[in-house]
Amino acid sequence: MTTTGTGRLRNLDFLGGEVELTGVAAGTPVRVRANYYPAWRARVGGRDVPPHSGDGQIEFAAPDAGTYVVRLEYPRYRWLSLIAIAALIGGAWALTRNITLRRPSAVV
Repeated sequence: MTTTGTGRLRNLDFLGGEVELTGVAAGTPVRVRANYYPAWRARVGGRDVPPHSGDGQIEFAAPDAGTYVVRLEYPRYRWLSLIAIAALIGGAWALTRNITLRRPSAVV
């Protein structure tokens, strides 16, 4: 949503997407109808565009006039996924080891 020109979302996934801006004026507020969280990042080419909260949604000022694409990304913490997988494997191993150590003895 923008007050000058048009904006369109494309290439969406769970952690980002692209905002295609057409005919916008520099400094125009652009609002994306997605929940804002401070970890969101916006980039045009190699430049950062600082996003902020606009009524709880992602908002940023159009950095340039004209037509271009702004890439929105929520950081992908791959290392955190690896830790979660390792914890799952470690927990499963600990549970199976605990079960094998606690086998009931035969009743005589």
